[in-house]
Amino acid sequence: MHKSSLVIVVLACILSSLFVCTGCTEDKSAPEIENVTFANATAVSVVIHWTTDELATSQVQYGITDQYDYDSNLNLDLVTAHSVTLLDLDSDTTYHFRAMSKDAKGNEALSEALTFTTQDVTPPVLGSFTVSDIAGNSARISWITNEMATSQVEYGTTSSYDNITSVGDSMATSHNVTLTGLDSETTYHFCVESTDSEGNQAISEDSIFTTADVTAPQVSNVEVSNVIASGAIITWTTDEPATHQVEYGLSTSYGSTIISTGILTTNHEVQLDSLTSGTVFHFRLRSEDAQANEVMSEDHTFITATRNRVAVVETTMGTVKFELYEQRTPITTANFIALAESDFYDGLIFHRVIDDFVIQGGDPTGTGVGGSDETIMLETHSELRHVDGAVSMARSSDLDSASSQFFICDGCQHFLDDSYAVFGQVIEGINVVRAVAAVPTDASDRPVQEVVITQISILPGAGEG
Repeated sequence: MHKSSLVIVVLACILSSLFVCTGCTEDKSAPEIENVTFANATAVSVVIHWTTDELATSQVQYGITDQYDYDSNLNLDLVTAHSVTLLDLDSDTTYHFRAMSKDAKGNEALSEALTFTTQDVTPPVLGSFTVSDIAGNSARISWITNEMATSQVEYGTTSSYDNITSVGDSMATSHNVTLTGLDSETTYHFCVESTDSEGNQAISEDSIFTTADVTAPQVSNVEVSNVIASGAIITWTTDEPATHQVEYGLSTSYGSTIISTGILTTNHEVQLDSLTSGTVFHFRLRSEDAQANEVMSEDHTFITATRNRVAVVETTMGTVKFELYEQRTPITTANFIALAESDFYDGLIFHRVIDDFVIQGGDPTGTGVGGSDETIMLETHSELRHVDGAVSMARSSDLDSASSQFFICDGCQHFLDDSYAVFGQVIEGINVVRAVAAVPTDASDRPVQEVVITQISILPGAGEG
């Protein structure tokens, strides 16, 4: 070989050896993933960010567990700043995720496992509404929610509401709000409102409650009527249904009480019996409404009558005794006494009987149109009312046509007051009056089986010895 050729070969080998290991090693290192964060989380989406130390692809694995169930679309653009948007997520849900990047040589890197939670846009669920502790000026509203939330109530006398309670700083799942400053006996509309930590608000439908009645009944029209030697009728009215009770006695200490059966009414009537004749009695009234609000009247007085005579009516169904109001109806009682003492009524029947109204007799013809030979003028008195057991004169349409026919009230019949002459009051045998009033009758109110007045006698006093 030529010497110059050998030199060229040697130089080529040297140069070749100088370039073999410089930059010629294969890349097997995965990218380094750093700064993994998430942002712009909504109810259905989120953006995942990260960086790599070399150019690489972008992809995210995610799911509701750390097993991951989904892969985002692979972005093949080689970048070092990565951003992937995840869509169609469930609201208020915690997701597990990790970032993935591959470099140009296919080396793959996975970030550490991280989590994010989508935004809660679901309002609290309201339920179990109750209104309790209702008083005259306050009430307690209670409800529950399925998550921690605030407590607030809007309320007013219409569904437009006029008031709203303060929200307060605390959240709870059991809510209680007390409304104060309300008007008694008033219907209020209300709705409850609860807002969770994400600002989602739930508002209930309109509901109502009525505040309690804390006003006692008002007593008026106190009257003492049908006063006899041994008793009297006390009547009064209240402005709302209420019970009735009378305390009475010889002084303002009273000492005796008559209590009602608990029936609520606005028209009250109490009969006092077994009183001493010619005596001043004190009494006061008590009435209590359904909410236990009680009123007590001022002291009142009346004087029992001096001893009146008593009519004893013997019938085929029992005996009835009634005291005669001789001082206040002298004409009517004198007429009745004269007829009774002449045996006029003996053997006559009760020809007109209506249950819960009257039993009527004293007609010698038994037809309802007969009477004695004389008539008397209508004689009424402001203190004599058609109360239960009152004895009154029957008449025709002519006010001054009464003669011998009389009737006994089976229950109060105040619509007859001042149009018919009350002249007596049953003091014994009201049960007999009830029994006669209940007998079967024909179409003209005449008893199917006759009830006969066998005798009427007049005694000198009203139960006094």
